[in-house]
Amino acid sequence: MAFKFLNELTPEGKRIFRGDAAPSAATGTTFRAGDLILYNGGDSRKPIGWRCTTAGDPGTWEQVGVTAIEVRYNIAAGAVTGDFDGVQVVDPLHASKLAAVRMRYQTASSAAETLMVKKVPSGTAKASGTDCLAAGMALNGSADTNISGTLHATAANTEFAAGDGVGLVASGTPTALDGVGIVLIFVRR
Repeated sequence: MAFKFLNELTPEGKRIFRGDAAPSAATGTTFRAGDLILYNGGDSRKPIGWRCTTAGDPGTWEQVGVTAIEVRYNIAAGAVTGDFDGVQVVDPLHASKLAAVRMRYQTASSAAETLMVKKVPSGTAKASGTDCLAAGMALNGSADTNISGTLHATAANTEFAAGDGVGLVASGTPTALDGVGIVLIFVRR
């Protein structure tokens, strides 16, 4: 795999290259932390590029500007535990990573229920799925307020294989909960 040097990016010596992928084996180039490789292929599902996080040949790389995938749940008025049923496949063709969870409701639950996001591989019951959040999101907080879920500290809990599903599990019976909107943002790996 050939990489073409394009330019110095900063006075600190970070550089920009062009290539088809991040290096996974020795290339003869020692990359510096902060170096960028811009994708120059024609596959629209690929990221904009990769950033070197640990210097070396090949170094360690992370994707930059990966394609985002949104999974939305809209729970109508008079929500009950059953309204959170079902599992949605995140991406049937590509692995992805949960990057953010946002929720908002018009009327809070009357009790201290929570909502957990679960990773649900094929053949797994939703309740037996893997917790994606460090703790459940409170359903009895302030109405009409954006709530952000805190992602689980274990990276594997938020990494989805191609075809994995995502589901929501409410604790208790959210009796007065009304007008719930949840957005889960994934990025392709």
